[in-house]
Amino acid sequence: ALLFGLPDQPEAMRLLLMAAGGTGAAVLTSLATPAEDRACLRRFYERARPPGFWGPVSDEPGEDRARLWRGLAGVAAASVTTFGLLVGLGTLWLGSPAPFGLPRGIWVAALLLAAAAATPIWWRLAVGNENPLAPGAES
Repeated sequence: ALLFGLPDQPEAMRLLLMAAGGTGAAVLTSLATPAEDRACLRRFYERARPPGFWGPVSDEPGEDRARLWRGLAGVAAASVTTFGLLVGLGTLWLGSPAPFGLPRGIWVAALLLAAAAATPIWWRLAVGNENPLAPGAES
């Protein structure tokens, strides 16, 4: 509908309107419908063990938040690794200029070093034994 209703708008504006409309619809629906039954939420929580703010349903609400922050830190570290490898290797292989007037070698080395430094962080957080969902982790 946005494609045909707003043909002269840039694609970014249509995507922004679509995201805002979808978010608004989700919030209005959650506010207009009754809350889910506590027993159903408890069964879901025990089965999925999602991180976050599950205090009323969880036995250990502080652990949920800690797992959420560990997960977000793992995502941030994995993003640094992905960005560093994509941009660093892309700059190296394609011969792209470095930003900020840096020499290309220093730019590539800094990106690859950042990627290498971030890898053990997300590996430990996502795959290591600190992750309660990791294979072989103690439950």
